[in-house]
Amino acid sequence: GERRVQGRSGAVTPAPSGGRVATTPMPCAPGTAWRYSNTGYIVLGMLIEKVTGHSWASEITTRFVARLKLTETRPCPNVPIGRDAHGYELAGMTWQPTRFLAMSQPYAAGVLCSNIGDLTTWNRALHTATVLTPKSYLMSLPPEDAAAKGGRDL
Repeated sequence: GERRVQGRSGAVTPAPSGGRVATTPMPCAPGTAWRYSNTGYIVLGMLIEKVTGHSWASEITTRFVARLKLTETRPCPNVPIGRDAHGYELAGMTWQPTRFLAMSQPYAAGVLCSNIGDLTTWNRALHTATVLTPKSYLMSLPPEDAAAKGGRDL
């Protein structure tokens, strides 16, 4: 079935996005090019849940957040909290606070909230073989010329 959302605050499940991936041809052979895709992170979240039997968020929290002591990194809440940044959108001729996005919509493609200190810790761990083996780290990098060819698909 198609993913139907009642406004930005409506809850959805990731299955329809993952299903579309199965029927869409790959744009290139693995390892030959790089294209950013939120759908890839949605499928990864679904895979984590299928393999572990736990939510992707609990696996991320257990395997990385707790282990690296990322005290300000967490799944984003479903409602804004006091110190979070708030967005605005133009409604007619006036700017109004944007409606809050239900966190089930981005799912594993963008539902972690953090601060600069934790992001620095994560970045250091990622690039110094703390969270990935050197071989896995090298495999996670895009091919050398991907940026030059405009490999971002935002």
